[in-house]
Amino acid sequence: MILSFTGHTVGASDGQGTLGNARELKETGSQSAAAVLSQSGFYSVDHQGQNDPDAIEAGEALLFELSGLATAATFELVGPIHGATYNLYDSDGAFFDKGSLGDLVMQDGLVVIEHAQPFAFIAFLGGTTGPGQSGTGSAFSVRPVELDLAIAPDADSLDKTSVETFGWTLGGEEESLSTDESISSYRLGDGDSLDLRDLLSQWDGGSDTLDHFLQVTAAEDGDTYLHLSASGAFDAGELFLADQLILLEGISYHGSVLQQLIEDNQIEIE
Repeated sequence: MILSFTGHTVGASDGQGTLGNARELKETGSQSAAAVLSQSGFYSVDHQGQNDPDAIEAGEALLFELSGLATAATFELVGPIHGATYNLYDSDGAFFDKGSLGDLVMQDGLVVIEHAQPFAFIAFLGGTTGPGQSGTGSAFSVRPVELDLAIAPDADSLDKTSVETFGWTLGGEEESLSTDESISSYRLGDGDSLDLRDLLSQWDGGSDTLDHFLQVTAAEDGDTYLHLSASGAFDAGELFLADQLILLEGISYHGSVLQQLIEDNQIEIE
């Protein structure tokens, strides 16, 4: 769902100056600010001049480049959003709309940002309840959850590689992943699932031992890596012993993503 993310320091003029074009904002960058992705899948901005490295505060902006043109995007927000706003940009990076996060309907921490004009970039800007830097400030982080694409991808163009053709090499105990060439990618469409049952034949079915065979981590773009060990070699957390590393494209990482994939039958384990 996310192609790239960057952190910035910004002024108060939404849609003007550097903020007027997402591509310019992305290329300009900031030596004193950086985007941060936590292990729980939340993004924030670490700026040396602000107090909280795990939040988006006044004067900070987090820019997402989406994986495609979207008419709606769902995000989970954690932390105070006092005065916080968002900017929308088209495929050329041109600014065309802004809104207040406080005006959005929030349910269980989730908000939906939508617009009739498709957007390719979205920036989350910290803010305050008063003029300038006065008032009560924001201190929130963001987790991408779902993207509604303006144009659905052609089913024939998606990677429909089945698990059987991923090319696992289930060998001796000394074999391990060592290069990016060992990484397979998979995009789960509607009704698709990964059948891992044959590869988990040594798993005893216990929930307390599943993490010996399957674990997930965050990819740099916020998607999810699935680590698999057919022999259950992860009992000591040694993920480098994986027989296969799979990139689940479009699946945003968060702390319970593996359980969610199992409950939604997108991964079959038994």
